[in-house]
Amino acid sequence: MTGYGSGNASVKGMNVVAEVSSVNRRQLDIRVSLPKPLAVLEARVFEVVRKKVSRGAVNISFNLTMSDAARSRSVHIDRILAGAYLGELRDAARDLKLEGPLDASILFQLPDVVKKDFGAPDPEHIWIVMRQALKDALGAMLEMRASEGDALFQDLQKRSELLRRYHGRITRMAPGVVSDHRRALTQRIQDSGVEIETKDPSFLRELAIYADRCDISEELTRLESHFDQFGELMGSTDPAGRALDFLVQELFREINTIGSKASNAKISRQVIEFKSELERIREQVQNVE
Repeated sequence: MTGYGSGNASVKGMNVVAEVSSVNRRQLDIRVSLPKPLAVLEARVFEVVRKKVSRGAVNISFNLTMSDAARSRSVHIDRILAGAYLGELRDAARDLKLEGPLDASILFQLPDVVKKDFGAPDPEHIWIVMRQALKDALGAMLEMRASEGDALFQDLQKRSELLRRYHGRITRMAPGVVSDHRRALTQRIQDSGVEIETKDPSFLRELAIYADRCDISEELTRLESHFDQFGELMGSTDPAGRALDFLVQELFREINTIGSKASNAKISRQVIEFKSELERIREQVQNVE
């Protein structure tokens, strides 16, 4: 499912902003963007995300900034070095008979006079606020995903009810498959001008073989069981996306078998409707956590 969230936390003049976004994907794919000094924390970020998310492509970025007060404390002027530069410049100007003032602006252009010592953040120290910012961002993202999940749940419920309806129709039609075949076979024989008794052993053997070959009672029973499992997974509070994905594959297997075994036009139409709706469910299930 798709979602976005951000969170921020601060410690001693350092502010951390975490942004998390996710898009649909069958597996969990986590990508983290960290400042180079904090790259050692990537594994910890993965661990936090895996506890909250099980499917989807998740992109995480962190932005670290310093407060104005912290930045002001990090700028230093090397007065000793500046004095040395100034003395040498004055001597050089006198010897070369140069005219013009030597002001402070010249000092800022000299190497190493102004030093910026922002310092590399300590990973262990800053992880505390990074983790808090990350958890806040994940929480916001999961709320957005939950809203999408509610709509997805309603849609899957309606579609699963349609599958049950098609299943019921096929179940009611199944007993008539053999009798329909019996009538059709009898008619073909009569149309060919061949005299045959309906109690003829060869005729009955043909019907028995056909009845065994087109028996779909086991597949219908397994479909009913799969529907029950589907309902249980839909009502579960645990991640069920992968289990639902597998269950949809099993539903496809059973309905394909029914379509190939029950060579009946009416049942075939219901099988086509069933598979069409099941394909829509399979697409939606890819978005389920």
